[in-house]
Amino acid sequence: MENKIFKGKIFGLILISLLFIFIIGALFLLTKRPKKEKIEVQKNNNLLISPINSPTDIQKGAYLKLKSDLNRLKVNQSLNMQIIADSAGEEIVGFDILLVYDKNAFDFVKALSLLSDFKVYTYESENYLVLTVVKSPQSNSPSIFKEMPVLTLSFTPKTSGQFVFILKEKIGKETTGLMNNKTERIVPALSDLKIEIE
Repeated sequence: MENKIFKGKIFGLILISLLFIFIIGALFLLTKRPKKEKIEVQKNNNLLISPINSPTDIQKGAYLKLKSDLNRLKVNQSLNMQIIADSAGEEIVGFDILLVYDKNAFDFVKALSLLSDFKVYTYESENYLVLTVVKSPQSNSPSIFKEMPVLTLSFTPKTSGQFVFILKEKIGKETTGLMNNKTERIVPALSDLKIEIE
């Protein structure tokens, strides 16, 4: 009788041990399983857009630079500058630009695309300007930038002094970059522009 009780306890311990090993194994398999990428579908003006994967960053000798015909102006005189782009031979479908400037010294007036098949969208943050430029989906012409003006920006100076407009690579989660037709984000070299207001 004692032998049966002893065998019952051993059988119970073996059963509990096997159950424990099974649970540990299942947890291990669940944590090591590759995670599927979440794909979101958005509706935008009757077009369905579904991002497949996030862009890859590449560096290829591309650049964005600021240029102004006048570097010395008077208060309330219009400041017009261009953004010159070179995509290093890559076909571009869009780009984002972060421009830092002294908002106490300048009022942003407007941004114009110099490319007929690109549209510019602007967003003014607390201390910088975000420019998002997107190629029209209906456009079939290749867009390869070779030292070419792509945007004109207009500002009105409010006070005198020396100021710097800075193209920034990254602010928080936002970045400056060119997007090619293979969904690769081209990281360009960036420049500053010094302006003196009298």
